[in-house]
Amino acid sequence: MDPAEATRDRARSFVARALTVPPQDVGGLARDAASAPWSTVLREAGRPLHPLLGAAVVRLGLGVPPDVRATLDAAGRHAAIVALRRQSALHEALPALERAGLPPVVLKGFDVAHRFYDAPALRPMNDVDLWLPRGTLAKAAGVLGRLGWRPTWRGGSLAAQVAGGTLWLEHGTPPLLLEVHEAPGSLRATVPGALAAIRARSVRVQLGPTEALVLDVPDLLLHVALHTARHHRFFEAVLRLHDVACIVRRSAAGLDWDRIGDDARRLGTSGWLATTLAAAQLLFHVELPDGLWARWGVSEAPDLARAALPLAWSRWRTSANPESASMAASPVARWRGLATRLAAVVAHEGPTLEDRWLRLRLAAQVSAPAWWRALREGQFSGARADEMRRLGRASEALERALEAANARAAGSGDR
Repeated sequence: MDPAEATRDRARSFVARALTVPPQDVGGLARDAASAPWSTVLREAGRPLHPLLGAAVVRLGLGVPPDVRATLDAAGRHAAIVALRRQSALHEALPALERAGLPPVVLKGFDVAHRFYDAPALRPMNDVDLWLPRGTLAKAAGVLGRLGWRPTWRGGSLAAQVAGGTLWLEHGTPPLLLEVHEAPGSLRATVPGALAAIRARSVRVQLGPTEALVLDVPDLLLHVALHTARHHRFFEAVLRLHDVACIVRRSAAGLDWDRIGDDARRLGTSGWLATTLAAAQLLFHVELPDGLWARWGVSEAPDLARAALPLAWSRWRTSANPESASMAASPVARWRGLATRLAAVVAHEGPTLEDRWLRLRLAAQVSAPAWWRALREGQFSGARADEMRRLGRASEALERALEAANARAAGSGDR
């Protein structure tokens, strides 16, 4: 194995072991911490995992270099400040929506951070996702606007956002981000017929100082799995797999695994759900019932999970997206892909010309830095480009295998 790959794999193993609860080998971790390649450890963990890694260093008493400890402590302080700001803003927004007759269901990160992590600040997030009743986004925009939430560029004008079924809002400086959905995208795209039942099963819990509706645990597991496996195709999934590990550990005693498997088979989601759970098990030693995959009709789940883990560790956000036009094999194909994307943006049928302009600005804002960085670092050719294209091909192959697993499991339930 190439020495750089060996160092990378060693760093990834250290991160996963440090974040596993309960720890499997504290003595071994302590010994490895003394000689760990810490610059690679920090890079492979990525900033979203730095608060968790810092907490693990303190909890396990691991000896780390002073500069690494300073980096992790700074990440923890920053995450704590942002978490308190977010908690304060949502403590206003959620009750205001309730009083207006628009009960929000809190989704994914904000819910998981409060219910399943030791402290909400240990689970950083880019935004908070809310699910509102259909047809209420315009009213919700007014309620939230009075609290200082304003539309972002991402969805165009407010009218375009309402028409599109999602509000992208920001609050304060630096901005906190809020996505307000008429239907969660990962669920709507995959199990649209189950949306009403999933929302009806939502439960009321305490999230910090605020009482709010959240998905019940089996539906939460399904949503996180679909978001991880189908929507993101396992790219940069280590934090989301850690979410799954935390959910299962805190909820295992109350989960009816056979019922969850039957529901997944009926919905055609067995491959996505089983592979996400199996990946969390491989990475963080989550305890799952023996023989679960055979009972669910997805005996290939561990093999699919092993194929998913290299994607989960990928750090393409610091480079070029392996699925993007920028990673096409030739310069002509790359420029053709860029032109096609820009043409689609300009041709987008938004309600106004302003919407098309906002979307074009967003495309430039997102794409230009990544392309410039890729050009500067030589990512369109050489080993780095080959790696990114390999990840893209692996993602496509895994996607086909997961679709096949869904179909086989659904078929096994019909016999």
